[in-house]
Amino acid sequence: MAGMPDEVVPGVDGEELELLLSFHEQYREEIRGHGKRKSRRYIGGISALAVIFGYAFTASGDVRAWVLIPVVLTVIYFSHLSSRYYVAQLAALIAIIEARIDYPGAEYEFYHGAFSIGANPRFHNDAILPDNHTLSSDETVQKTIGRGMDLIGVLAYFIPGVVGSIEVANRGISDLGITWISLPNGLPDVVIAGSILLLQVALFGLIYRARCDYKEYSEHLARCVEENRGEAIGGVQELEAIRTNPDITLSE
Repeated sequence: MAGMPDEVVPGVDGEELELLLSFHEQYREEIRGHGKRKSRRYIGGISALAVIFGYAFTASGDVRAWVLIPVVLTVIYFSHLSSRYYVAQLAALIAIIEARIDYPGAEYEFYHGAFSIGANPRFHNDAILPDNHTLSSDETVQKTIGRGMDLIGVLAYFIPGVVGSIEVANRGISDLGITWISLPNGLPDVVIAGSILLLQVALFGLIYRARCDYKEYSEHLARCVEENRGEAIGGVQELEAIRTNPDITLSE
């Protein structure tokens, strides 16, 4: 029929398409399963935080317990970064598969998934915007949300820790009956509190370093996906050769 657009077909077909779709579903299923396992870990961590935080408001509560909150948050943050690192690698493979399939709608990971490398042109049309209106870019929205979450995370980490440490400085820990920690006799309570604060800062420094390392890795992974999008993925033997000898590159 005249005026009808050409039929859109996938970039691959036959056995290759079936194989790519099979791998795509396999990786998706692994991400879903990992998400469920991660949720159970988060529930455990949040439950521990709720118990520690709420204990201070019970009849026999003690705010000094809040010095444990940064420790629990450190475990949660490291678990979160480890999870993102794992999912990012699977998402990279999915993005390459989607690019290989090359069909409208098969671009989720590239535009909206773990990387959000670029703004999806399907959802950006300046011609339909009102006059003098500027649409916030995906990057701007993500940065605003990210900064807000970072601020909440820092406050949630340090406020309870500092409050608990101040209470330790004021009341000490001798009345807690802790026998598994051997402290020098006459050690001032303020020194103990200061040591706890230094530990919290050190743990936060590890979190920040791990976060920077992950961000650097994810940006490198995103660049690799973008540069190799639609290119040959390479066979298993070829990829193994590259792993053992970085001077080798994928064949064209």
